[in-house]
Amino acid sequence: MNIQSIESAANDVSSILKLLSNPNRLLIVCQLVDEEKSVGELARLIGASQVTVSQQLSLLKNTGVVTSRREAQSIFYRLEHNEIRQLIMFLYQTFCLERVKASQPDNERTARQS
Repeated sequence: MNIQSIESAANDVSSILKLLSNPNRLLIVCQLVDEEKSVGELARLIGASQVTVSQQLSLLKNTGVVTSRREAQSIFYRLEHNEIRQLIMFLYQTFCLERVKASQPDNERTARQS
C-alpha cells in the first residue's frame, strides 16, 4: 500500500467533500445528476436567487465539478465527472430517498409503484 497515493486521493476527496458541504452547492449538484440545467432552472428548483446560484456555480466551475455551455443568452451547466455523479447518487439513495418517499401523498406513491 502506497501511503503517498492514498494521501493524495484523501486530499482530493476532502476537497470535493468541502465543496459539497454547502447546502446550496449540494442541492445544485443534486439537480445536475440527470441532466444539464440553466441558472434560472436551478434557482427555481432549489428555491434560491439566481445571484446565489450563479455564485455557487462559478465556484463549482472553477474547481472542475461542473462545466457549462452557452446557447443564445442562456448558460447550461452539467456535472463534469462521473465520479461526482456516482457520489451524489449514493448520498441521495442513502440519505434522501426514504424521506422523499415518505413525503409523497399515499396516492402518488401507489401510482408510482404500479
